[in-house]
Amino acid sequence: MSQLTETIEHRIEREAGARVVVEEDGDDLIVSGPVSSDDQRQAALDIADRSALGYRVRDNMRRDAVEPEEAGGMKLSEVEVAGFAGAAPGTVERDSIEPGDFMDRTPGSDPLAASGAGAAELDENTSAEGEQAYSPPIDPVGTNSEVIGGFESSSDSLVASMSTSPRGDEELADEARMLLHADSATTDLRVAVEVERGRATLSGRVPTIDESDMAAEVVARVPGIIEVIDNIDVEGGRYV
Repeated sequence: MSQLTETIEHRIEREAGARVVVEEDGDDLIVSGPVSSDDQRQAALDIADRSALGYRVRDNMRRDAVEPEEAGGMKLSEVEVAGFAGAAPGTVERDSIEPGDFMDRTPGSDPLAASGAGAAELDENTSAEGEQAYSPPIDPVGTNSEVIGGFESSSDSLVASMSTSPRGDEELADEARMLLHADSATTDLRVAVEVERGRATLSGRVPTIDESDMAAEVVARVPGIIEVIDNIDVEGGRYV
């Protein structure tokens, strides 16, 4: 199958609703398969003719009898009922229903009783079989303040341990580099940090603008850094 014939098949199925086969035969394109009406046949031929310039389109489609979509004002179901293997009309597997199953009940007219025992017949903690009903434990809202795994950044604890007292530029740069390495979002980035009078300048090269912004955000969290100058190069340019 060539790319052309495959494209025409998909187009006919999508636009005309016919699943056909398109084959090349020299300068001819042969369209084969079942159609439900003459209109569907013509639509398929028009699509093939429009899509295959330079080819002569040959009609090898057949019109098959199809079931009506409606009968007696009602739409026919597409679901096959009782179509499982081994099924036969009028047969019942005797041992397939246990006493108490929904099939083993006397027909009635009460719609509430049809679904089982009513609410008035059962104690709230008792099931239909007389056994104690299971009540799942419920944690009061707001009582569990611990989150396993946490939402805390991997570098938050490191920031908390940093001194807030005045420190030299080199010490601030070392802490910024340490934080970049500790944070899971920036640990693999190759970013250089230089600090002068509390202003951190970032340089290097990263794949995306988001990673550049993340690096600047991480460094800005270092106590004592008063400004971050982002000179990081982004592959493909900083803006798209």
